[in-house]
Amino acid sequence: MEVKSCEFYRIAHFQAVDAKVIAKTALDLLPNDASWESILDRMRYLAAIDEGLRDIEAGRVVPHEEVKRQLHEWLQK
Repeated sequence: MEVKSCEFYRIAHFQAVDAKVIAKTALDLLPNDASWESILDRMRYLAAIDEGLRDIEAGRVVPHEEVKRQLHEWLQK
């Protein structure tokens, strides 16, 4: 993904742009010969980013130190 498009998604989220506007812009940034699979992959990617950002805003996060502790425990098994 080119830097220009990454910047758009970052700005769009914080300015509360509708998902439809982001989707249209993402489609415009894809090459004209993009496959259906690559189009769907891009939409899923954007949806996952949006879901993660909403989780952060809602406080549904695990602190970094806790993740490190859990990972250490799992690797010891």
